[in-house]
Amino acid sequence: MLEQAYDITVDLTLPRSPANLEHGNFMIALYATKSLLNNEAAAFAFATSTAWPYEHVTPENVVFFSRRPVLIPYEHPLVSTTSRILFLAYHILFPHKAETVKLSIPMGELVYFRDVLPLSVLVDVQAGQMLQVYSAEMTLVARLRGVRWFMYNHRVLAFLVGVAVFWGVEVLSMGFI
Repeated sequence: MLEQAYDITVDLTLPRSPANLEHGNFMIALYATKSLLNNEAAAFAFATSTAWPYEHVTPENVVFFSRRPVLIPYEHPLVSTTSRILFLAYHILFPHKAETVKLSIPMGELVYFRDVLPLSVLVDVQAGQMLQVYSAEMTLVARLRGVRWFMYNHRVLAFLVGVAVFWGVEVLSMGFI
């Protein structure tokens, strides 16, 4: 919604591979743009092509931009080896969860979209071709204020107050007729 504050977070799931651990830190950029690609075929062609990813990101098209540093947490090799040995059964049963690290990167706090809402988002992991990423997710969390905050956080009380006010207005309007 326009004039609504949002917190924007990008969550990356990375394997604890030697390439990622050697890489260490990198940058992540987020561009929220106000236009979409024309159709699904064009979007698929763009996603599967090796074209320049910033082709549709122009200064007049960008609604919000953020660029943040990311650091993969260091784990000592002795601690990593000990953990693998102690939790060997877990690593065998759940290999996709065992050796991953989930990074939560706050990309924007209290972001307002005043004139136009973004229709597409480009998240660029600026780490070269060596970084391996299992998944990436973007989360927008609305920062509610006033009556919206009260209604969301105190649902039962808001319901009771709303019903009581509505009933009171009905009784008063019936009394005037």
